[in-house]
Amino acid sequence: MLHGGTGDESGRALALGHIAAYVDLLREVTPPPAPAPEPEAESFWFKLQLGDGRWTVDYRPLPERPEPGDVIELAPRSRWRVCGTELVRPRPPRAPMREFLVCAPAA
Repeated sequence: MLHGGTGDESGRALALGHIAAYVDLLREVTPPPAPAPEPEAESFWFKLQLGDGRWTVDYRPLPERPEPGDVIELAPRSRWRVCGTELVRPRPPRAPMREFLVCAPAA
């Protein structure tokens, strides 16, 4: 706390002037534009049909729904062509039908 005297008052005035200048600087600064939000990835079930008749399933988030004919990469050097869809009723029977995107190896 400052007590009496002109030196203290001039120091206080100088400090208040510096604070006011700092506040003015803060008002001049505009924040950078916010980055565009990333689209939320929807998750899809895939039935991957292997060349020898076997198949496996995979579940992956993708930024958009693949359409028949699209080629997708589910893992490095693992490219699949979407052939269509298949509805499967999971167990127990009261659970809703689940849609699988049926895929074959892409050439």
